[in-house]
Amino acid sequence: MIARSNGLRFVLGVLACLSTVAATPSAAFCRGWEPSLPGHGLRYYTPSNEFRRSRYVVTAALVDTMWVGTDRQGRRIEGKDPKAFDALDGWFYTLRIKRTLKGRPPATIRLFSENTTARFEFAPRRTYLVFVDRQMFDKPYGWQLTIDSCGNTAAFPKVATALRRLRYRR
Repeated sequence: MIARSNGLRFVLGVLACLSTVAATPSAAFCRGWEPSLPGHGLRYYTPSNEFRRSRYVVTAALVDTMWVGTDRQGRRIEGKDPKAFDALDGWFYTLRIKRTLKGRPPATIRLFSENTTARFEFAPRRTYLVFVDRQMFDKPYGWQLTIDSCGNTAAFPKVATALRRLRYRR
């Protein structure tokens, strides 16, 4: 029971630290603000609500970025060179899990970011707190792991000290 309460204390501390990180403005479609969808409203994007909704909550770092799109014949292709695409559909980001706060993810996860106003980016050499969920995308992508770009996924350079303090308090 002690280990479980320490883990819960760490998660609550991370969520408290996250609430101090300023959100960046976005023009994306934000599910939590759409009145026709269940659960919309002011509390939809609180860290604790997003934590509950997420399949996984992890700290992770970028391992690889893969561009995905279609060629001149309309076939799905993946690659590293964006000039090879006639139509860019999005990106697959492969992240290495550093710490798991919720769920049982594999050691690496692959997240899809669609090329829309809701797209998100991960930069190399940064650690992120990532709230992961599954979403259905248009063919040929189907169900993919992704994040809510209006949510609380964020890089952690400013929160690293607070995270270290939380670990030492346990």
